[in-house]
Amino acid sequence: MSTMDFFEHQDRARSATRKLYFYYFFAVLFVIIALNVCLIGLFLTVESANSDFSGSSSYTDSSAETSSYTAAPTADELAGAAAIITGISSLLIFSGAGIRSSQLRSLNGGQVAESLGGRLVAANTTDRKERQLLNIVEEMSIASRVPMPKVYILDNEKSINAFASGWNTDEAAIAVTRGSLEYFTRDELQGVIGHEFSHILNGDMTVDMRMVGLLFGLELIFLVGYFFFRLMLEFVSNSNRSSSSNKNEDSGKGIAVLFVLMLAGIIIMIIGYIGKFAANVIRMAISRQKEYLADASAVQFTRNPEGIGYALIKIGQINAKNPITNPNASACGHFFFASVNITNLMDSHPPLNERIKRILPQYNGKVPQSVLRDLKNPPGLRESEETESKKKTNPLDEIRQRLPEQMRQTHIPGLGGSILGGLGIDSAVLPPDESESLNDLIHDQYSVHGVIYALLMDSSPEIQNLQWDVLRGNQKEYMLKLIERLIPRVASLTCADKIRMAELSVSALRQMSHEQYQTFRANIVALTEADKKIDLFEFALRTILTGRLDVSFGVKKSVVKYDSAQRLSTEFKFALGYLAWQGADSDQDAANAFEAAANLANLKMSLPDKLSCTMGTFANSLMKIQSASMQVRELFFKAVVACINYDGKITPKEEDLVNVIGACLNQPCNIHAGSSKTDYSL
Repeated sequence: MSTMDFFEHQDRARSATRKLYFYYFFAVLFVIIALNVCLIGLFLTVESANSDFSGSSSYTDSSAETSSYTAAPTADELAGAAAIITGISSLLIFSGAGIRSSQLRSLNGGQVAESLGGRLVAANTTDRKERQLLNIVEEMSIASRVPMPKVYILDNEKSINAFASGWNTDEAAIAVTRGSLEYFTRDELQGVIGHEFSHILNGDMTVDMRMVGLLFGLELIFLVGYFFFRLMLEFVSNSNRSSSSNKNEDSGKGIAVLFVLMLAGIIIMIIGYIGKFAANVIRMAISRQKEYLADASAVQFTRNPEGIGYALIKIGQINAKNPITNPNASACGHFFFASVNITNLMDSHPPLNERIKRILPQYNGKVPQSVLRDLKNPPGLRESEETESKKKTNPLDEIRQRLPEQMRQTHIPGLGGSILGGLGIDSAVLPPDESESLNDLIHDQYSVHGVIYALLMDSSPEIQNLQWDVLRGNQKEYMLKLIERLIPRVASLTCADKIRMAELSVSALRQMSHEQYQTFRANIVALTEADKKIDLFEFALRTILTGRLDVSFGVKKSVVKYDSAQRLSTEFKFALGYLAWQGADSDQDAANAFEAAANLANLKMSLPDKLSCTMGTFANSLMKIQSASMQVRELFFKAVVACINYDGKITPKEEDLVNVIGACLNQPCNIHAGSSKTDYSL
């Protein structure tokens, strides 16, 4: 099948979404204007009726007649009434949105997943399908440069679905149903996970949460109108009972006023309902455009349109008979990869066939044979040849797989040796490379600490002695020996590999208690500052670990402080100036590199002098840019690439710089020393 032009689809989806945002806020404006027109019109109608009634009364004397007439409202009075109505309605809408958004903000991605029956997948799981799922999430994390999210499985859901949740990239979670693990092939699961990563990367979750808040603001208009109507209805009922025993003109006028106010309540109800309905329709349309964009991004990440395309075909065949069963699913339906109710007219997802045809233009509605085979014999339920062959090789493997991961680390004194020895297994039969694979260690919630500490150990014996003093104060003997054994192994890794290991270790590190994290965080700070200075790699590692874990453990909140490059022009200037001077062979080369970056960022800046562009100013500038919006960070990173690549060649130091900056700003890149071309993609 021919492939899709995903860049074209991304541009089309973003353009349509911007238009829909305008329509959404137009719905809010409509509610405010309609309230003004209807309520002021009702007021003028009542005033006119009173004037006509008073003017037709022939039995009143001249003085009474004069007092009965009410002067027509002046323009200033009408403007004042409009201002009051606009102020009250705006206050209701935006305060309601703020209250609901505040309630939603208290929930992180993991809590949303747990409310839907999700189970957190342990970083060191030995289940084959769960391990495959974590591997795919890690691949997408590296491809998109989004921090590794928490991963959940909805064990009780047989349908095929997935979702991403959370307010930002640092507290995001991805969940998949049990049916997804059973029916999807690896390529299909990768496509679905790529789709969810697009939602995280593009900030769709945050936008949707905010729009839920705005929708509640419009709903509040309806609720206020309903409350006002019921209140006036109660007053009318009470007035009717009292007027039956005391009939006079004043009681009749009072009832008339109550009827007018009750009519005002009905008007507010109707306008609020229309506004809420219109905004809901627009919200669903925006959600559908975001689904198209996420589908296109999934193809971009995986370079495999058939993966996500076939996944959608399977959903169409399975989910009609197996809907999501959790009662909370309907309220969170817009989070999911596919609709939780495919018959809903107010669906937040585009029709499946339309999504499939955009990804696979040659799709004619006929289910491919490979998909039919998987539906009859789900891949996740088939026993793989790999599992079968393992059973026939080493009989100790089955015993080892039953042990907790930390017990299988046989070369860590105090953990594996005594346990395996007690089972009569000689630890010598377990290959060191298998039992101490760096990949395995960074996924173990205990051993991962040793890897991180080893990465931060200095090459200087004097500095390293100071670092050992820090660790001996709060680490056990087996951890100290693990660190000692790992130091020579991690020393040979490239800067990019070390950064990648740090990024992937976050998932296991999140399993610490708050007390453990305080100790870990203090150690990271002490190890990086042992030599009284912080180099580029230490800055990157510290930023990745404490920056992302601080949010997870509630030490700080992830807040966007800057939404334009102009507000960060000074930080852009000194950060890009540092990069320009680092890679320059002459003053003119530095000026050319800086000019290329400034032009791309569309900022009028002059190159700072070399003495002012220090590692300290670079680090401080980068820390402020970290608090910018995704669009500003993306613009800065593109300027970085333009600065580094202005001369068409990339040195090893420049490669390290780009990897460090990309990791700190969660920006994906593929740049290598010695190359003459940069492959930059988002």
